[in-house]
Amino acid sequence: MTTEERQLVRDLTPLDRETLERLCRVHQSSPIGMTTGMRLGFDDEGSAIVHWQHNRDFDHALHEVHGGLIATMLDTAGWFTAAAAHGGWVMSTDFQVRLLQGTKDENLRARGRLLKFSRRLTIVGMDVWSETGEHVATGNGAFTPTGRPFPPPEVPG
Repeated sequence: MTTEERQLVRDLTPLDRETLERLCRVHQSSPIGMTTGMRLGFDDEGSAIVHWQHNRDFDHALHEVHGGLIATMLDTAGWFTAAAAHGGWVMSTDFQVRLLQGTKDENLRARGRLLKFSRRLTIVGMDVWSETGEHVATGNGAFTPTGRPFPPPEVPG
């Protein structure tokens, strides 16, 4: 990404650091966040970064990470990148996944990156990497704003 493109992405992300951190807490307190243990953060460019510490409960019968969990990481990275750019709740309208290779007993990291932003439809590319630098999966998604604000984080109880 060029310096100009990086600045454009920063300009498109209307949320301040405090709001991005609140958005991370919304994810962490959600049922999917609590069940998978995925942790969300944002880089300086407004891209969502999803970290997942390997948990054998999400392996398939051959003891590699199930593709459904990897797809969930891609969707989460894409959704939160688009939501941060729009400054409100978005809806996934299209989602494509390419699983490039299996991964076993490794922590994973996913990152979303804005490919195209508009008021009605935003396209995000997403990638998952292993902790050893292997490219595990790639995908892209289309997200549309709903006009709904972000909910407050739930208090687990």
